[in-house]
Amino acid sequence: MNIITPKNIENSTIREQYLNALLHMAELKKSEGAQSIKAILRIAAGALEIDKVSVWHVIEEMDMIIRQYLYESQSNHFSEKPITHNINERSPFLDTIRKNQVVIINNVHTDLARCEFIEKYLTSENIMALLYIPVWCYGQMISMLCCEQVNFEREWTEEDEKFAISVSNMLSITIEMTERYQTEQKLQEQQRFIENIANASPNILYVYNVLENNIQYISHSLYDILGYDVHEFQTMTLEQIISLIHQDDISLLSNHYAQLEQCDMGKVLEVEFRIHHKNGQWRWLYSSDLVFERTSDGRVSETLGSAQDITERKQIINELRQAKRTAELANRAKNEFLANITHE
Repeated sequence: MNIITPKNIENSTIREQYLNALLHMAELKKSEGAQSIKAILRIAAGALEIDKVSVWHVIEEMDMIIRQYLYESQSNHFSEKPITHNINERSPFLDTIRKNQVVIINNVHTDLARCEFIEKYLTSENIMALLYIPVWCYGQMISMLCCEQVNFEREWTEEDEKFAISVSNMLSITIEMTERYQTEQKLQEQQRFIENIANASPNILYVYNVLENNIQYISHSLYDILGYDVHEFQTMTLEQIISLIHQDDISLLSNHYAQLEQCDMGKVLEVEFRIHHKNGQWRWLYSSDLVFERTSDGRVSETLGSAQDITERKQIINELRQAKRTAELANRAKNEFLANITHE
């Protein structure tokens, strides 16, 4: 029986080789998904001096495993063609993996009991020895790192096992960081989308943090309507913001937010008030507010609002009222004049 070992070199040299490989992996950017995983598999195959290194995704609820990535040293080739195998939930092999243990088989022909569910796969691929390590993410086993030797039996060493476990940990970090990066990218895209919508609106959109008494978000329409820069306004204290409100409207706004505390989620409350433009003029705003978020004990933590500039509308209404009053006075004077003439 042919037995292969990593060039039969000294353990210290092997440890140095594995350490250098791990340092190389540590330098990789961990958020590039497939590219990062492929780089790790290539480095691992070179350090272990084995024929194949792959990652199999475990879908326990479907009693299935799927090979996602395969690197073959001899051809220096990657294959992403999926291979699927059904598994028996009572499989000794899978049971060992579930317990977060390493599966080491020096010769599959003498240890088929632990790899019964992939016997056909091992035979078709001429795999003689294997070293399988579970890959854990967020407390769950999601994949297996599979190191496989073709045609020759191999005596896996303790150094091989330790190195493979370290590679598995590298894969875990890469998968988690990739998912986190992708989630952050999606959130940033959603935020940009929302901000674009908000900035396209002629109204001032804002999120008020009730617990911290500050403006958490406000749209750039603020500058067009009130002349204040977003950063400038967000750094104002509550007292500074209140000082911008017309004295006659402060109690009105206070009552408005007190009523909002009692509102159901989604119910909109409306209020009109005056606020100083940066140029010193008074502007009328029509504000619609609703409860955006509550704490676990039911307190309002954030409100969402939209403020529309109604200054011109107010001016038109006042002018119409004044015109109506003038017309009424003129009509009254006319009637009195006609009454006096008739009386005379």
